[in-house]
Formats: sequence, C-alpha cells, structure tokens
Amino acid sequence: MEEKKLNCYRIFFSCEEEWADQAYFWAEDQNGAVRQLRLLWPQASIKSIEPEAEGYATKEQERRVVERIEELVKLLNPMHPEESFVGAAMRGVLDVARNNIEQDFMSSMQESMNAAVRDLDEERRIQMELKKELEKTRTDRDHFRCRARNTGKEPAGPAMFSNCTIETLVLCQREDAR
Repeated sequence: MEEKKLNCYRIFFSCEEEWADQAYFWAEDQNGAVRQLRLLWPQASIKSIEPEAEGYATKEQERRVVERIEELVKLLNPMHPEESFVGAAMRGVLDVARNNIEQDFMSSMQESMNAAVRDLDEERRIQMELKKELEKTRTDRDHFRCRARNTGKEPAGPAMFSNCTIETLVLCQREDAR
C-alpha cells in the first residue's frame, strides 16, 4: 500500500471584507486545505487556491525517519551511541526534529545556537551598561560622602572613606576650595 503524501496549498482569502491574507496549508488534497482554513477562520471568503508543492511527508512518516536515524546512530556504538562522532553531532538534533514535528515548526540547532549567541551578546551589552552605571553611582556616593564630611554634615570616621578613591577625595577638596 502506497503511503499518502501531503501537498502544500496557498489559499488567498479575506475575512468580513476587512482584511485579506494568504496562508499555507498541508493536506492530502485541496478539500483538506479548505477544511483547515475553516477551522482557523470560519467566516473566510476564499479568493483562490494554488497548489504550491506536492509530496510532503506526513508527520508519522517524519517520526519514523527520526526513529530510523536513531537506530543507525546506535549501530555505531551500541553500548554508548552518543560516544561516536555521529552520535555526538546528533546530540539534541533529534530532539529538535521531534519538537518540530509536534509543533508544526521548523527550527534547527544552528538557529537555536545563533539565537543563544545573540541573546548572550545582548546580555553582555546590558551587563557592561549596568557596570558603568554602578561605577558612576559609587563615584557619586563617594563624592557625596566626601562633601558631607568636609561640610560637617556627616560624622567622620574610617567608614566614611572606605570606598573613596584618591581621585574622589582630590575632586572634593578642589570643589570645596572654590
């Protein structure tokens, strides 16, 4: 028995004459694609349907391919498949494939890694900004403490200058001399 394949259909439609759009649906035939559209937009008015591609695998076929790949990787090192070169390379990849199948989403390890690198770079940029802001806040605090000491509004003592730098003390003395 020949396994059925899915075809891709692009449907142009509008809803309540307010907006028009297009969507892609994978189904065995055009009627299946229309049924999927109606599940999402029951009131949609279909303008046209165009076949985009034929012969896509079904989810079940894709699941079986993932299982076959796992079996092949296990053949390389039956006791510890992840300790082969291919097994190491496949670590996580098949999980992404399974997730893609279940979520109707196409993602790759490369995309995930690139997104993680972008996120890390952004976090590092934010961290550097926060460090600069913290340093400025510390300098402002030290300056305030020094000025308070010089004007007699804060009791003197070793804790007063515990975070003061020589530069801050010199700046305070210069400002007080004005």
